[in-house]
This record gives sequence, structure tokens and C-alpha cells, in this order.
Amino acid sequence: METIPKPESSPTTTPERLAYSVQEAADLLGVNYFSVYRLIQRGKLKVCRALRGKLLVPRDPTEIEDQAHVEAVRHFAEPLKQFPTSRDAVKHLERDVAKTALAVLAASQRPPQGIPFLADDGSQWHKSVHLFDNVFVCHRPIANATEYAVVEHFPANGRNEICSRGRNAVEVLKAFAHDQRQALQIWTEDMTAQVKEFLAEKYPGQDMSRVADSFIHKFTTQAVAQKESRNHQQKHSRWIGV
Repeated sequence: METIPKPESSPTTTPERLAYSVQEAADLLGVNYFSVYRLIQRGKLKVCRALRGKLLVPRDPTEIEDQAHVEAVRHFAEPLKQFPTSRDAVKHLERDVAKTALAVLAASQRPPQGIPFLADDGSQWHKSVHLFDNVFVCHRPIANATEYAVVEHFPANGRNEICSRGRNAVEVLKAFAHDQRQALQIWTEDMTAQVKEFLAEKYPGQDMSRVADSFIHKFTTQAVAQKESRNHQQKHSRWIGV
């Protein structure tokens, strides 16, 4: 008789600990069990009570936010690396529009080199200037004029999509730069949503808006920062706010 395999259970996210028992706090601090009560009595440790009256030592909210930020940076490390490159490419494009347009004009006035390629709409183009990745500024002769276009090539399916086109190379480049700036904004908004979802799963019931805002600031203005690892004992000692 054939047995039907049980479906594999999907991994679940374990919520972060927000408070510790007195014994756990003592272990983390490396002190005697009763020393924790002395710290509580002297006001050195804040405590709260569980539903049945059991004392709990909450983690320091600042440390929770610090850890959440580190975890978000680690989880979204790849986008953090990629975004500055894309952002800088757009900045350079915006800054060098006139210079790039001159290079395109010069290329369009030279005899065509190589075989023209077909865009998705069936029009034929010659490559003028390589912008970045698989994006090129191209040109083609039309009636008594020259038309320019920014074309993106998709290697996976061989498509050549026209992003912007016109008879003025400067305006074509400006239009493309504007669209790229809008794409970066969409990327930022999507990352904001992903970070908030990630933190909500890791820290249910906690307000992590400050952490999300801090991460997005880092995402849009900085590269990934390497933080020095702390000693495990020191880290947990700070977590419970001694």
C-alpha cells in the first residue's frame, strides 16, 4: 500500500524574547539568583508581572530596537548592497546628461558600425552609448532627421524595450533619468513595506516604526555598515537594562 508523504511544515518565525524570568536574568548577568532581587529592590532592574503574578525582567526597549535594526540589516543585506549602485547610476546620469548627449550626437554622425538591432516595436537602431547594465542610448536615421532612444536589453528573452525616444537626445536622456528616479522611489516604498512586515513577524505587538524609519534611512543613504560583534554576556546584560 502506497503511503502518502506528509507535507513538510513551513518554517515559522520565532518571536523574539521580550522579557526573562528571574532565574534567566541571573544566568544572563552571571550573578546569584538572589542578587537579581537585590537589583530589583534597589531600582537597578525594572520588572513587570505576568498574568499569575510571576515577576519578569523586561529587555531594555532601546536594546530591542538595536537588535531589530541589526537583524533587518542582515536580512536585507543584498538590497542594501544593490541600491547605492543603482542610485549612484541615476545621479551620474542626471549630472552628465549634456555630456552623454554630446557623445550620442557624435556617434550618430559617424558611419554606422555593426548590424542594427530590432526593438520590440520592429524599429531598427544602432547603439550609440552604453549607459549601465543592459541599457544603451541608440540612434536611427529618419526623414531629414535622427531619432534617439534609450533601450533596455533583456538577455533572458532577447527583448529590446524602448524606455524613452525622441528627436532631442538631451530630452530623451532627461525623460529616462526621471523614470529611473521614479523606479528608485518604488523600490524604496517596497523595501519599507517588506521591512515593516519582517519586524512585525519578529516582534509581534511591538511598535517598530522607529526601527523601520532608521533602516530606510540607511537603505537610501548609506551602504551596509559592518558592526563589531559584542561579547555574548555583555550583549545580554545590556538587553535587560542593568
